[in-house]
Amino acid sequence: MIKQVFSLIFILFNCTGPALIPAWEAQSQIGAAAEFRANKCQEECRDVNKANPSLCERRILPQPPLILFNDVQERNLNLCSIAITRTSCPLSTYPLACLLVYKKDNVGDIPWWVNFNQAVKDKFK
Repeated sequence: MIKQVFSLIFILFNCTGPALIPAWEAQSQIGAAAEFRANKCQEECRDVNKANPSLCERRILPQPPLILFNDVQERNLNLCSIAITRTSCPLSTYPLACLLVYKKDNVGDIPWWVNFNQAVKDKFK
């Protein structure tokens, strides 16, 4: 019985609507996703250039970084982070999905006709 009451309270507190992530935390998550992808790109480069690994000494991170001043919708932030980790190498620019972090409203579900895996390949400069 107590377990059911705690479960109900947990559900009620988590159903309050879309969550807003503080700007500093969102900035940190985007930075971590970019660092992860940059490291993976560097590993892929070393695998391809085994004869000349010095070509892969420098990690490439998008410049300038995304700067966030306002809190971000959790869903939009997650889509940006996923897009960064799935983007192609080198990671010189951010995927278009990262523009969603500047949208005030929750983007919601991705329509069935949108291929998210293909969409993350499009980048902005």
